[in-house]
Amino acid sequence: MPSRSGCPWPSSTGCPPGYRCGRGPWPSRWRWRCAPWSWPGRCWEGRCWCWAGGAIGTLAAWLLAEAGARVTVSERNPLRAAWLEGLGFIAEVVPTPGGLYDRVIETVGAQGTLALAVNATRPGGSVVLVGLSDLEAPLPLQRAVLQEIRIQGSYVFTQAEFARATALLAHLPDALAVRRPFAMAQASFEELLAGRLAEAKVVLLHGGYDA
Repeated sequence: MPSRSGCPWPSSTGCPPGYRCGRGPWPSRWRWRCAPWSWPGRCWEGRCWCWAGGAIGTLAAWLLAEAGARVTVSERNPLRAAWLEGLGFIAEVVPTPGGLYDRVIETVGAQGTLALAVNATRPGGSVVLVGLSDLEAPLPLQRAVLQEIRIQGSYVFTQAEFARATALLAHLPDALAVRRPFAMAQASFEELLAGRLAEAKVVLLHGGYDA
């Protein structure tokens, strides 16, 4: 990690929770927070909340859990909630968040959910916006400013990030998706739309292909 990305930390003290300290070519110790996307290697401890338990939210929850975070997912569909609880890497599944979280992943993008995300973030925490349901949404501005909450959108990726993501495919739990023949495409989409499918992701297999 570049030294300019850290900040001096007295060598007489230990590392605070959620930080890793190390020595480099610079004279003093440094501290930094590991990004949750730096898996493998459990380097980040904190409370995270993903709203909600769709395909993106579930994948984000898995990545955060692999990085060492304690992950809460909000899901109001009882069928989906039961599936999420059975995955094994989510600490709790709740209809709405409880308490404050270090990092919030908002994958819906609606007016109400954006406000929930900011209000559920601890002072100095961060909200990552991924959902795009609404074109515009009001922001709890006073809380975001006074509590110094970082709000960041996430959409595109670099070639290096794409290569990193494809390398993780081999480690994905099989239970994250249900596999069906391509002929069931229409029925699968209807089940997803109606909330009758427990799994958040359907992989459609064409012809003799398998995955």
